[in-house]
Amino acid sequence: MNDAMSQAEHRERSRTDAAPRLVQAEDLDPQTLLLRVCPDCERITNLGKTTLYAAIARGDLKATRFGRSVRVHRDDLAAFIAAARD
Repeated sequence: MNDAMSQAEHRERSRTDAAPRLVQAEDLDPQTLLLRVCPDCERITNLGKTTLYAAIARGDLKATRFGRSVRVHRDDLAAFIAAARD
């Protein structure tokens, strides 16, 4: 390492020379996420897990499954909330 180059500069340079860094969850803006996990839906709607899963089972809330993982599209969540207001 060059004496003029600080350790931070060296780390930054070696990180940019390496493969691209994966996007971490904390780097993402929650408002722009396309698919939401059920705990996010719980916080947004202030409904419990059982209520949300029951709405999914009834077909009131559309969900996408990736294996055992359940995701809800943000537009479907907005439609579910709008339908509940009517």
